[in-house]
Amino acid sequence: MDIPKGSTIQAISLIDPGLNQTVVAYQWTLNSTVLPYNSANITIDTSTLSLGAHTLLLNAQNSCGNWGLYSESFNIISSSTGNISFVSSPSGADIYLDNVLQTPKTPATITNVPAGNHSYLLRLSGYSDATGTVTVTAGQTAVVSVTLTPVVTTGSIIFVSSPSGVDIYLDNILQSVKTPATITNVPTGNHSYLLRLSGYNDATGTIIVNSGQTASVSATLSPASYAAWIASLGGISAIKGNLAAVGNIIDGYLGMVNLGFTVTLANVGTTIDYYLGV
Repeated sequence: MDIPKGSTIQAISLIDPGLNQTVVAYQWTLNSTVLPYNSANITIDTSTLSLGAHTLLLNAQNSCGNWGLYSESFNIISSSTGNISFVSSPSGADIYLDNVLQTPKTPATITNVPAGNHSYLLRLSGYSDATGTVTVTAGQTAVVSVTLTPVVTTGSIIFVSSPSGVDIYLDNILQSVKTPATITNVPTGNHSYLLRLSGYNDATGTIIVNSGQTASVSATLSPASYAAWIASLGGISAIKGNLAAVGNIIDGYLGMVNLGFTVTLANVGTTIDYYLGV
């Protein structure tokens, strides 16, 4: 039985000594200490007892000289404690009360908690920690009920390219959409990508995806041939009078810029002809 610390215990002997017998001697022992009483009834002040389990023994002698041993156990609890009932969805969460891991998992009731405010943390793998404070009132049970939130372990990647309409390979797997597009539910961590369009050089790289966030890939694909380069500028008609295009092809021929393909002298001459409208 639980007995609040500071209360008084009245111990009463109800021993039947046997036919035509009487009890002539009483010997009371609390834990290992012999009490100075030789009577059927005694009073014990629990204010000096420690919290926890205790055992009261009674050794009684009848008028024939025979002794009989009787015992009763009780538990001293704080007079200013209460309980906390922890419930979580899903269940099986670890319970930390005032930063101390408790033995049971949810659902569980923690008993003999001192009255006042207490911090708690519920932890379950795959879910975010649930934290808070709970107020314990002496003699009452406080309830903490929590729905745990799953940890987000994915993010997104948005792919943009120039030109658009490019195939997207993510971790060597062709995706069902072309640029511009957003790929969702991508596991967190490092991922490789490849952007591919006929007539253009592949654009490759790696991208880091963080939980719950959207990473961005923006790429300008370079033409893989002279014809693709002309097409990327808008065709032959777009070269006429386009001095920048002439300068660009000359820089490519001289190795000053990388146009994505090997520029020949014939390419330079053809571009100049297009520029002049020849």
